[in-house]
This record gives sequence, structure tokens and C-alpha cells, in this order.
Amino acid sequence: MTLRNSLASCLMLLCLSCQAQTVVESMALFDEGKTSEAVAQLNKLGQGGNADAQNMLGVLYDNGQGVAQDYKQARVWFEKAAAQGDPHAQRHLGTLYAKGLGVKQNKILAYMWLDIARGLGEQNAVRTLAELSETMSKESVTRAQELATRCIAKSYQGCEVAI
Repeated sequence: MTLRNSLASCLMLLCLSCQAQTVVESMALFDEGKTSEAVAQLNKLGQGGNADAQNMLGVLYDNGQGVAQDYKQARVWFEKAAAQGDPHAQRHLGTLYAKGLGVKQNKILAYMWLDIARGLGEQNAVRTLAELSETMSKESVTRAQELATRCIAKSYQGCEVAI
């Protein structure tokens, strides 16, 4: 049984390593101007649950790079990656909520996602969070912090329905 578990662990690490290389390879294709191939590869990885690919697809849809700009589609990909604990996706999702892009503007959810991302070391979230908090009441900030704590406790699952 121990040998079986060791083999399973090795295969899992090998798979994760291959997946990470593929995201890097996808971005190399993008840099080489092979946009449709890169997006197709990222879509395949994203559908397979790769958080890095999901976040990257969110960025592409957010910025309209290689795909038509679509904030709702960006939100879908950011939500998938954010639910896996990706701090970059959490920051992007918070920014969409702060600006009302692809979602109804909601400063409490924006603050919640940005606060979670900041707690995971996402440095860009710090500045955005400071700017956002200046536009919110103390009560709203407190509510957002409570939601962030609950969201973390739920491993980032179902966080938007908490409001």
C-alpha cells in the first residue's frame, strides 16, 4: 500500500509539473503570435481545473487580448481560479466588483476578495484595497472583513452568496 501511495504521489507531481509547463508553453505561443493556439490550449487547461490557466484566461478576456473583451467571461474564469485560492484571480475578481465590470458593482464583495488576496501576499491588492476603503463606510469595511473571514473558512467556496 505504501508503494502504491508513493507512485500515486509521484504521478500527481509529474502531472502538475507537466501542466505548469503547458501554461508556460501556452504563453510562449501567445508571445509568438499564435494567439488562437494559445487560447485553445489555455481553454483546455482551464476546463481541466488549472488555476493558472483560468486566471490567465480571465486576464485575456478582461483586457481583450487574443479574444473579444468580455468582462462576464473574465469573471467566470477569475471565479474558478479564485475558488482554488489563486490570489491573483482573487485580486482581479475584486477589481471587477469594485468597478462593476461584468458584475453589478459591489464594494463589499470587492473588498472581501481584495482582502483575501492581500492576505495571500498579492501586493497589487494592497493599493487597490486602500483606495477602495476610502470610498466605503466603516461598517461596510467591517462587513467585508467578516465575509472574507467566512470565505477563507469555507476554502473560497460559495463566497458571493454570503452577502
